[in-house]
Amino acid sequence: MNTFENYPEWILKKWQGIADLLAEIISVPAALIMKTENECMEVFISSQSENNPYHVGERAKWYGLYCETVIKTQNKLLIPNATKDKNWDKNPDIKLGMIAYLGFPINFPDHQPFGTLCVLNNKERPFASLDEKLMLQFANVIELDLALMQSFEFITGQSAATVVEEVTERKKMEELLQKQVEELQERDERIRELSTPLVEVWEGVVMLPLIGILDSTRAKQLTESVLERIAQAKTEIIIIDVSGIVAIDTKTASHLLRTMQAVKLMGSEAIITGIRPEVATTLVTLGIDLSNTTTRGTLRQGLEYAYAKKGFNRSIGKVQSSQPKT
Repeated sequence: MNTFENYPEWILKKWQGIADLLAEIISVPAALIMKTENECMEVFISSQSENNPYHVGERAKWYGLYCETVIKTQNKLLIPNATKDKNWDKNPDIKLGMIAYLGFPINFPDHQPFGTLCVLNNKERPFASLDEKLMLQFANVIELDLALMQSFEFITGQSAATVVEEVTERKKMEELLQKQVEELQERDERIRELSTPLVEVWEGVVMLPLIGILDSTRAKQLTESVLERIAQAKTEIIIIDVSGIVAIDTKTASHLLRTMQAVKLMGSEAIITGIRPEVATTLVTLGIDLSNTTTRGTLRQGLEYAYAKKGFNRSIGKVQSSQPKT
């Protein structure tokens, strides 16, 4: 039987945890467990994440929805940006701002559809292979839970050995899922290290070159890395080179200024070098005040400033002491 009058509380809590964890790890505003019935889709579980427009209990005819295709094809569906895809640019979810989608089918033990497990993003998102693997493992766990609930409903017609086998299989799946989560955490840590590379160019002088787009998440990582370095080693001057930064917003710029203030409070000095004209224009337009911040036009000028503060002169590619010989 593929319907349940009531779902156990432990199942609902577990599935809610799955949705919340997916939203956090994959960094999306919405992770959902959708349930299908009579060609309608119902939001059965919705992640408790920021900017999630979906609410438990909402129902809609499935025509034109991402989930309809997942259920009918019984395959995953990945859409990086529906607004750029002529097959999906009229999708109803676009009205909610959800333009990126990744979903997998969830079925009962007899292969009849229960619904889907999916994540949605309000930005273009080519989901990674590890994201897909993680979602597939979670979908398998949910399917095992459905099988377990059915087995308890018909427990009188099953042997104890079958129940034990299903529980054992579910435990194996959960262990595999835990391994996937650990791999994702390790990947995030490697990305964090690569995105904020701290290089010691002289004793007490550290350089931090930044490349690409500096968003609020990366700005937070920058702050953590810089302050951790100051706490661990005697760092007098930190040069933050932003010549490779192509875009910055108000929130990120404010975060960068707070980083400079925090560095100063810890007894060190921070210098910003290489502000590009377009970034400078953006900062002025946003009303960001850099008057109390030490800046230099190029990384070389920043290094010369740092060497001078340390009592050295930079000459012909070498660092020479400015102190007179005795």
